[in-house]
Amino acid sequence: MEILKQNKLILIVVIIVIALLIWYGMSSSNKTPNTLLTATQTSETDTGDRELLKLLTDMKSIRLDGDIFKSDAYLSLQDFSRDIVGEPVGREDPFAPVNKTEVTLTGGGDSTNQTPLGN
Repeated sequence: MEILKQNKLILIVVIIVIALLIWYGMSSSNKTPNTLLTATQTSETDTGDRELLKLLTDMKSIRLDGDIFKSDAYLSLQDFSRDIVGEPVGREDPFAPVNKTEVTLTGGGDSTNQTPLGN
């Protein structure tokens, strides 16, 4: 209470300043409408829509020809792909608790070989 009595004038000035700031913010003459609540149509979207429609109509006139696959250039291409080698597959559920058996899975099938680890 002693602090309030000693700083009474400062407290009153701070309250008045805060009240003036709130009043100024509420009564500002430069009010802009909330853009989330107003629906305006800009010319940019109209231009973009027109460009998209023009592009789609231009694409309708495109005809695909399969003669490219018969050309000498296409037929001279070489295939450098590699065969995918089967990798060993791990456990079906890697987060399951480990049993006291050894499980061997091969890449080509699901054959399991269970042998106790204690032996």
